[in-house]
Amino acid sequence: MNPVKNEDVKQEHKDASQEIRILSASVNAFIELRSKWNAFIPPKSELKEVSKALIGISNGFVDDDIYMRRELNEKEVQTICSVLKIQK
Repeated sequence: MNPVKNEDVKQEHKDASQEIRILSASVNAFIELRSKWNAFIPPKSELKEVSKALIGISNGFVDDDIYMRRELNEKEVQTICSVLKIQK
């Protein structure tokens, strides 16, 4: 969640970004396969917000304004936790 500046990017940041994008794609696939009648699964619109937040975090690994980006990443994490009812 903590971004780095462009000059500090390492392969591990690139790998983590890619893994989060894969996770986002998995959420999108799940949206299409999930049962419409399962009351324990959030609605499609909320799951799409999770997918969007994951992409936002993936994009937010690198930024020259790391303080602003950290706040944006935190908002994305809060969205994910809220929709999926995860306590941090």
